[in-house]
Amino acid sequence: MFCTTIPPSNSFIEALDSNFQRHRLDAVTEGSTAQEANPRLDDSLRLEAHDVDSDLNINEPKDKQTGLHDIHLQDSHSFSDTLYKQIYGIPETWLSLLSQTTRLANVMETFRIAQRSCTNRSLEAWETLHRRSIRLENLICSCDLSLAQVEPSKPHGHMLRALNSALVIFFYRRMRRVHPAILAAHIDSVIASLTDFAAALPQEHPTGPGAAWLAFIAGCEALTAPRRAAILRWLDTAISSCGPAGFSAAREMMVNLWQRQDEHLETNRGEPMLTWTTFIQERQIWPLFC
Repeated sequence: MFCTTIPPSNSFIEALDSNFQRHRLDAVTEGSTAQEANPRLDDSLRLEAHDVDSDLNINEPKDKQTGLHDIHLQDSHSFSDTLYKQIYGIPETWLSLLSQTTRLANVMETFRIAQRSCTNRSLEAWETLHRRSIRLENLICSCDLSLAQVEPSKPHGHMLRALNSALVIFFYRRMRRVHPAILAAHIDSVIASLTDFAAALPQEHPTGPGAAWLAFIAGCEALTAPRRAAILRWLDTAISSCGPAGFSAAREMMVNLWQRQDEHLETNRGEPMLTWTTFIQERQIWPLFC
């Protein structure tokens, strides 16, 4: 979930040089194995052109064969046989949009590295990536707006609202690199939704407080004392009820990041703001929050 930039691979450069030509089946030798012909486990930067980004049509069904093998959730079509919601309590469409944001952000960052280190990089490749990012942005923001218009009646509804707002924050951090101040409304939405979620939980059968990922994504963009205090209160409550685990790690990283951000605001207002994506690279720490 928190993957960062890696050096451009040979396959990545080849994809750029061929202007996103799709891999042809006849290019596979007769003696190739099924895994070689259809790579799925080690293709996190596999780059292909989508003529109309049809895999982002979330309102259309996904065929069964695609759904069973789509382990990276590359295809955002709806899949009736999915068990993600039953197992994780999160819709597969949301997980797919998160996965595609991570993958596309990694590809675009790797493309930037390739542009700095190589010559004659494909303008068509960059335009294709940019068009796909716009399509993905529209999908994520539309999902957030549609859910915001529905008043949740159960704790799960509040959590879905928090998830959607956090996904918007994640997209704009990874894809657009915006200033944290621009994300203030979405931070407020995450804080309010987590607060409402906790209040809606039945006292006789309480469940977990939610995911540390939500607090981390929203908290790292919080620049004001009230927002930071609200995030810390939620984290402290989670730590007291569930133990440290990822919550303490998220808290420590956010506090250290806030200190650096405050120093930046005092001395270097014209320079880019330090964000968690750069912070974790500097510290060489790669958090995994559920």
